[in-house]
Amino acid sequence: MNVDAAPESPAPAPASESEQPKRERTVALIAMGIVLPAIAWVVELVTHTAAEILINPFPTWWHVLFVALVPLANFGMVRVMRERGEGPWRGVLRWLVPVSLGVSLTYCIVFIPIAPAAAVGVIFFGLGLLPLAPYFSLFIAAATFWRGAKAGHFGPVRVLPLVGCLGAGVLLPVLPLIPAMLAQYSLAGIGEEGVARAEDMPKLRTWISQKAVAYPLHLVTSRFHWAYAQFEEVDRRAAWYRLFGESESAMEAQVPHWAKVREDLADRGWNWDAHQGEQVIGSLLPDLSLAESNIEVITYPETNVAYAQWTLVLQNQHPFQSVEGRTILQLPPGGTVSRLTLWIDGEPQEAAFGGKSQTTSAYQSVVSRRRDPVLVTWHQPEQVFMQCFPVPPQGRMQMRVAVTFPLLPTEHGNLRTALPRVVAANFSLPEQVMTQIKVDGGWAEASRSIMAGRLGAASLHESLWVTVDAPKLPQAEPVAIAHPHEEGAWIEQRFATIPFTSGVLRIVVDGSQSLGEVALELASALKGLRESPPVQVYLAGDTLQVSPTGTAGEAASWLLEQKFVGGQDSTDALIAALRDRATEASSDAPVMWIAGAQSVSWQVGLGGVRHLLRDLPARTLQVVRVGRGSNVLLDRLAEDATEVSWRPLSLENQINRMAGVLREALRPSPVLHYTTLRVKPPGRVLEGPAALHIARLWTARRVSAMVARDERLTAEAKAMAVRMQVVTPVSGAVVLESQQQYADAGLSQIDPMSAPAIPEPATYGLMLMGLLVAFYLWRRRQKGRCQDHSAIFV
Repeated sequence: MNVDAAPESPAPAPASESEQPKRERTVALIAMGIVLPAIAWVVELVTHTAAEILINPFPTWWHVLFVALVPLANFGMVRVMRERGEGPWRGVLRWLVPVSLGVSLTYCIVFIPIAPAAAVGVIFFGLGLLPLAPYFSLFIAAATFWRGAKAGHFGPVRVLPLVGCLGAGVLLPVLPLIPAMLAQYSLAGIGEEGVARAEDMPKLRTWISQKAVAYPLHLVTSRFHWAYAQFEEVDRRAAWYRLFGESESAMEAQVPHWAKVREDLADRGWNWDAHQGEQVIGSLLPDLSLAESNIEVITYPETNVAYAQWTLVLQNQHPFQSVEGRTILQLPPGGTVSRLTLWIDGEPQEAAFGGKSQTTSAYQSVVSRRRDPVLVTWHQPEQVFMQCFPVPPQGRMQMRVAVTFPLLPTEHGNLRTALPRVVAANFSLPEQVMTQIKVDGGWAEASRSIMAGRLGAASLHESLWVTVDAPKLPQAEPVAIAHPHEEGAWIEQRFATIPFTSGVLRIVVDGSQSLGEVALELASALKGLRESPPVQVYLAGDTLQVSPTGTAGEAASWLLEQKFVGGQDSTDALIAALRDRATEASSDAPVMWIAGAQSVSWQVGLGGVRHLLRDLPARTLQVVRVGRGSNVLLDRLAEDATEVSWRPLSLENQINRMAGVLREALRPSPVLHYTTLRVKPPGRVLEGPAALHIARLWTARRVSAMVARDERLTAEAKAMAVRMQVVTPVSGAVVLESQQQYADAGLSQIDPMSAPAIPEPATYGLMLMGLLVAFYLWRRRQKGRCQDHSAIFV
C-alpha cells in the first residue's frame, strides 16, 4: 500500500540582511539617545557637577524642560520605528525630533570648552561620559531620524519646515537669556572702571524698571549663567546702585522666588559667603538673624560720662553650615569701645586688646581653623566693625560690646546722648525681636522709638536720643582725674564752645533718590534759619550742580528745584566744596556733607579729598550720615586715619532733625575739652569708675590726635590704647578660644576685674546681704559690750 508522504513544511525564510543592523541601531538609540541623556539630566539636576566645574546647562527652569525634551523625543522615535510608522504620534514626532536635535546642537556648542577634556577622560580613565551626552545623542538621533524619514516612518518630511524646526530647537535655550543679554548690553559700561556717561543715565532710568531688570542682572554675574561668567560681581552692584540708588540686597529682593529655587538647589542649601573673615558686610545671610538684644546703661551726670553694655545674640537657622556674623555699629557721639565679651561654652570670656593689625590677624587665623573668635576694630569716627565666627548651625552665639561715652549738655541745662545702633549687618533684624533697655542713673525722657523700656529691632537702625537730668550745669564746674599715663600729672575735663564767626557755609548733598525726603527736610530747615551766614549747596547728581552763594532761603529754593534720582557719587562734589573752602584763609566755616548709603564709587579723586582735608583745619568736614547701609567713601577715608579727620554731626530721630543739625553746625553745642595739668587742680580729684571712664575717653581722643599729627607716634599711641583697653584707629579687641591662641598671637587676655562693668541684680543682692550681715554682727557686738558694762557695774 502506497502511502503518500506528508508534505514538507516550508523552510523558514532567511533573515533579512538589514534586520541585525536595525536592531543594533535601535539599541544604540536607546543607549545613547535615551538612557545617557536621561542619566545626564538627572545627575546634573541633583548634583550640579557641570555647574560647579565650569558650565551650568540649566541656568533656568526652561532649560531643564528643554533638555528633558531630548530623551522624550528619542523615545517616541524608537516607538515609531518599531511600529514601522503606524503609531499615532508620527505626525508630531516629524517636527518634535528636529526641535530636540536643535537643542542637542546648542548644547554641543556650549560644551565645546570641556569636550576635549571629557574625551580624554573617557579614553584613559573611563570618566567624563556625561559632558559628551549631547554629542552622542545628536549623532545617533540624527542618523536614526534620517533613515526613518527616508523609509517614510514619519510621513512626508519637507525641507523648509524641517530646517525651521531645527532652528527653533537651536534658539530655544537662547530665548530665556535674551533679557539678560539686553540688560548686559545696555548696562555694560556701568562699573567701577567704566561708568556710563552722565547723559545716558536718565535714558536708562526712563525705560528700565526694577522688576524688569532685577532678574536679568541677577543672572548676568551669577555663577549659574554660562553666558556671563566673565563679568565681575561689582558690575551688577554698580549697575543697580547707579540706576536705583539701592544696595545689591535690594536687587535680590526684587528677584522672583521661583527664579531663586534653581540657585537654592544648586547650592545644596549652602549660604555662600565670599567675605568671610574680611571687614566687609557683604550680602545678607538668609539663615542668620538677631535673636536677643539687651542694652544696659549707667550714667554719671556729675561727671558728664556714661557707660553702656550691649549684649547681642545671633541665631543661625541653617541645618548644617556655620556662618560668620558681621555688623557696623554706630557709637554714641564721642564714644569708644572699652570692653568686649564672648560666651564660650556658656561662660563669658573677656577680650585681649592689641594693635589693629595684630588682633585682625589673630581673628583671621582662628577663623580659618573654625574656632570661636569675635573681633571689634575701628571703622571710622564713632563707628566700629564687629565680626564673630562661627555661629553654629541650629545654634546661637552671644557677645557683649561695651561703650564709654560723654553726656552732652543741651540748651535746657540737662544732658543728652544717643544709644548705639546698627548701621549695616549681614544678618536680619526681625520685627518680633525686641531690645530690652535698662537704664540706671535717672533718664528724664527718651526718644519716641523707645516704648516702656523695649525697642523694636527695626529702630536699631535709627538714631535714638535720650536726655538725663543733671544735678547742676555741667559747664560750671570742671572735674579732674589722675593722669593715666604720667605720674604727677592730672587731666582736667571741662566743656568748651568754639563759636562760628565768618565764612560761607557749604553743604554737600548726596543726590541719590533715597535722599529726596532728607533734601526737603534740609530745605525746610534752611528756610527756618533766622540768622545764618551765606550758604552754598553742592549737589552730587549725574552731573555736579552748585548753587549761587546767597542766603539760606535762596539756597533752600534752589535745592527744591533739583532732582534726586538713582545712586550718586559724592567725590566730585566734596572736592569742589573743600577746594572753595580752602580759598578762604580767614574763614572758620565748616563744610557739611549730607551723606547717604553709597555702595560703590566710580569718580576718581579720593586722593584729592584726602589732600584737601590735610591742608584744612581739623574737623572742617562735618559729616551727617543718613539712611541705612555703609558709605564706601567714608570707609576709604577712614582707612587713612593717620591723615584724615572729620567731625560726625548728630542726626536726631525727630521731625526737625535737620534743623538741629544746622544749629549744631552754626552754633555748636559745648563739647568736652581736656587739659593736662602739672599742678594738682583745686577741689576734689575723682576716683573710681567715673574716673576710669574719663581716662578712657581722654585716651581715645589722645590716640586719634597722635596718629593724625605724626605717624611716628603710632607705636606709642598703640601702647596707650592697649593699656587703657580702648578701640582706636590703631587698636582693636579680640576674644579667642584658648590661652594657646592668645600666646600664638602675642596677646594677653585682660583681667575681668579691670574691665568696666554694670553691677548685675545678683551683685546688688550680695551687697545688700553683706550689709545686713555686717549690721547684725555690729549689733551683736554692741549688745555684748552693754552686757559687760552691766556686769562691772553690779
